[in-house]
Formats: sequence, structure tokens, C-alpha cells
Amino acid sequence: MGSIQRTQDRTFRTLGFVYNHGVAYPEFLKPKEVAEVLRCDPRTVIRMLDAGRLRGIRVGSSWRIAKEDFEAFLNGEQPQKKPAATSRRRKA
Repeated sequence: MGSIQRTQDRTFRTLGFVYNHGVAYPEFLKPKEVAEVLRCDPRTVIRMLDAGRLRGIRVGSSWRIAKEDFEAFLNGEQPQKKPAATSRRRKA
């Protein structure tokens, strides 16, 4: 059974998720945190994200990596390809 931690603001942490008021939110890591685990430079992690070798999401100008995606990367699983985004701009 997973360990449950209770914080002062009524947030519960268990199995890689944060439960706040009964709603589960996945925990995310910053490239710097991933780099500390991999013992590399954070810029290397960002290059891996840009190349699609590590799955992450873009939040403004920064990246976030879900813990489950990072664990899959550590286990040697390849990130699933997402369909290419199409531009909504009209071509002139």
C-alpha cells in the first residue's frame, strides 16, 4: 500500500498524486529536478523534451514533466507520439 502524507493545507500525497479537497492532480517535475536525478545539466533535459525523447508539457515558456512520464522514461519506455499540431492561421 502506498504511503500517505498529510500536509498542513489539507493536501494528501499518495502514489504520485496530490489529493486536494478530494480531487487528484498528478505531480509534475521541473527540468532542473529531472536533471538532478539524471545527474546532467537542465539544458540537456530541455533538449530531450524538444527532441521528443522525454514526454513533457509546455507551460508558458517553461516545461513540466509528469512523474509517471519520467518513471516510464527511466524504465526505457518510448514516449507515445502525439499528432502534429496544425496551424489555425490562414495562408496568404
